[in-house]
Amino acid sequence: MIQGSPPMDRREHYLPTRSWMPLGVLGLGILSVILLLLTDQLRQRSIVRDLELLKAIGEIQEDAAISHLWLEEYVTGDQVDVLDIYERLDRAERRALDMIGQEGPPGRPSGRPRTPALEDEAMLRRANSLSSNIGEFRKISFERQAGFDQGLPVGIGSAMDVRYDAVFAGLLEDAEALEESLDAQMQASRELSRLLFRGILVAWCVLIGVATFGLWTRERRRRQMEAALQESQYQLTQSQKMDAVGRLAGGLAHDLNNYLAAVRGQCELVTMRHGTDTWIGGKMDAAIRVVNKASVLIDRLQTFSRKQPLQLEVLSLNTVVAGLEKVMAPSVGENIHLQSDLPEGLWNIRIDPTQIEQVLVNFVLNAQEAMPDGGLLRIRTANAGSSPPEQEEVLLEVSDTGTGIPKELKDKIFEPFMSTKGQDGRRGLGLAIVYSIVEQHRGRLVVESEEGAGTTFRAYFPRCAETLTVSEVPNDLQDEGLQGSECILLVDDNDEFRESTRSLLGALGYRVLCATSGQEALEVFDRHEDEIELVMTDVVMHGMSGPEVLARIRERRDVKALLLSGHTDNMTVRAGVVRGEVHFLKKLFSGRSMARVVRELLDGERLTPSQETSTDPGG
Repeated sequence: MIQGSPPMDRREHYLPTRSWMPLGVLGLGILSVILLLLTDQLRQRSIVRDLELLKAIGEIQEDAAISHLWLEEYVTGDQVDVLDIYERLDRAERRALDMIGQEGPPGRPSGRPRTPALEDEAMLRRANSLSSNIGEFRKISFERQAGFDQGLPVGIGSAMDVRYDAVFAGLLEDAEALEESLDAQMQASRELSRLLFRGILVAWCVLIGVATFGLWTRERRRRQMEAALQESQYQLTQSQKMDAVGRLAGGLAHDLNNYLAAVRGQCELVTMRHGTDTWIGGKMDAAIRVVNKASVLIDRLQTFSRKQPLQLEVLSLNTVVAGLEKVMAPSVGENIHLQSDLPEGLWNIRIDPTQIEQVLVNFVLNAQEAMPDGGLLRIRTANAGSSPPEQEEVLLEVSDTGTGIPKELKDKIFEPFMSTKGQDGRRGLGLAIVYSIVEQHRGRLVVESEEGAGTTFRAYFPRCAETLTVSEVPNDLQDEGLQGSECILLVDDNDEFRESTRSLLGALGYRVLCATSGQEALEVFDRHEDEIELVMTDVVMHGMSGPEVLARIRERRDVKALLLSGHTDNMTVRAGVVRGEVHFLKKLFSGRSMARVVRELLDGERLTPSQETSTDPGG
């Protein structure tokens, strides 16, 4: 047993899922090159920065050593440029402050920073110590020079000399430690650069391997699917043809509804004046029955064009099967025995009988094709499921003793243009539409089949606890209290429909103002704004649509409205009906249904959904 799947062409999923691969490979390659270039640039910047820091530390050591040597010579009586000593110490201190990111001391020339700032915390602490030692060394150098100038004992071997050498030794120790740290950092950076380069190289190799395998796989799949793609293109052409026919059918249905509604309105008007017992009244009644049959054909056209909303009714599935069985029995063939099992006590369901008839016809046609040499075709209904009530279902089962479905095709039978009979089989949207209809009714499909042992289709529909929908019998409109005297604005661009509807409303006593377009309707409303109590307008018109006309009118004054149309595929109209902003009457409507809806709207009564959407073909 397999659960039905939604109609789709599974073959379309192979190529698109791999179409990103060449672009992906190119993108990863470009990304790798960019990463490699950025890495090399960062490595070069890091090397240059570290070299500048090392150079600055070397200059600090050089300036400190020369300053130390010249001050030693100065205190021994040699001629030395003392200002050069302090210039060198100022320069060394400024370099140290640059490394820790600080400005120079107040009153001393700072110049522009020439040495990059350190980022490592340990090296920053060592640079701070170095800066402090340079400042201390400068201070003690000044004290020793001043003491020598005053004749104090500050020469070689003095306490000042010992203190001076100790500060100088601490300064050199900090500089050498900072230099060693920078050397270690440069070595680590070089090692990291080498590792990163090797990683990128390995990634490149993996990328080339994956790309080669992926492209080879894609090419293999492409060759495997080439024949299937040609078949899909053929099916697409057929689908486009059917879509064009569907659009044509929808347009024809809309126009036919207008003309048939006009015919029906005129016939009902004659019947109202002469009664159904007269000869002419009987003829008009016969004409109305013909129009009702034509309306059924129009509904089928709209179903084919997928512009027909569900016309839900609460009824027994046995009623639909029994009614259709009489039509199908002569056409299934003499060598096929049609057997039905319709038990009493079947639960009610909420369905569109026309749509369910289409489901049953497709099942029967499928079974008929599966039994070219004859066999048994069985249609069965039954109650299915158990408590709780929301899980209770009604079963429609169609089984045959035909050729069955091959195992490899079971998952594809609900796809468009799928046939289990090879190239000679019937191809189309039959089972795909069956799946769509059952899904719209919140049902489910199950298929059982074995090759050579027949096929069984089971459609399950949710049980409905409501009572059966009762068809209303037409009566004389003038005997039902449906007359009125209010002023109604009727807007429709079809002359025949507008005239017949105006005559019907007039016969019921209403005062009717007519407009052939949206703009004319606005002008009429402006002249009779205080008189008009109801606006009846077609949905689809040339120029301004019905909903647009209604919106413009309601900007002037809130007024009750009734929209008329041959189909309800307009989402704006549907949304308005759901929110209760507008009411809708579907063509072909009878004079009685129109009179009832108009009267209830004007009296402020709440309309039921069936009143708003029913075509009321029976009268």
